[in-house]
Amino acid sequence: MTGKQAEVESLIKSEREAIKDELKVLQDRFKGLTCFVAAGPAHGHSLMAVIKELGMDLVGGAGLHHDSALDNGDPGADTLDAVVKNYGNFNYSVSNKQPFELTNLILKLKPDVLVLRHPSMIILGAKLGIPTNFHG
Repeated sequence: MTGKQAEVESLIKSEREAIKDELKVLQDRFKGLTCFVAAGPAHGHSLMAVIKELGMDLVGGAGLHHDSALDNGDPGADTLDAVVKNYGNFNYSVSNKQPFELTNLILKLKPDVLVLRHPSMIILGAKLGIPTNFHG
């Protein structure tokens, strides 16, 4: 949109270089852990990308809705598709206000860690005995 692709790519490259050593430490620490992310679509998909960059295995995710064409009229803004293309397939549930589906999916996938967007969902991790991080 801005015509500054080269500048942006250069910035991304320099920032990746700047955090390379610290990121490696985190990747070594989180390697082998599985994670499930539940949040609104774009925010949740961004969190999924962070989870994968940290070296965790994304076993699943959930959102309240998913339809990029209806959300903003632009199928090119499909953030879920971008996560899948960059990080591979995983279990994903679209379940608007159906907590039993989310609970069943989490029980089936047995993640080591839950990352949740909404504070009212934190109790879910506690009830299931899974360490949970609220990211609001």
